[in-house]
Amino acid sequence: MIYKDEEWSFRDVIEETDKPSYTSVYRYGVNVVDRVGIATRNMPEWLIASAAMASISGISVSLNAGRGEDASDDAI
Repeated sequence: MIYKDEEWSFRDVIEETDKPSYTSVYRYGVNVVDRVGIATRNMPEWLIASAAMASISGISVSLNAGRGEDASDDAI
């Protein structure tokens, strides 16, 4: 993956998913099929967050971070 001046290999992306996966389960108690909102613009972090949810069988719900806080509140 290439974003601006950053290059991420497949291995980099997979390794980066480990920390949010672990944190989601053991710190926040996310369980299988729990829905988790991801509010970010189209950036590498979105892919990592979405992959982290998939790796723990969670459901990632994309929220449009560009629409503002009120729009996110409505979606939730």
